[in-house]
Amino acid sequence: MSTAPAEYGDHPVAAAAARIHAELDELVDTAVWSMSPALLARTLPALTKAKARVAEVELRPTPRG
Repeated sequence: MSTAPAEYGDHPVAAAAARIHAELDELVDTAVWSMSPALLARTLPALTKAKARVAEVELRPTPRG
């Protein structure tokens, strides 16, 4: 497992957030228009699914203190 930057902490969810940010950083200068229509048609639903999965993690109950 990769290590998360200090600002994220060492919890698995924090480490995943760091990895997601690192992957998105790799895409900063990548244009979507350069994808073929077929690849774009497969990729957009995959991104929508990824957003839904992140939302599910965000909506998980947290302990009240």
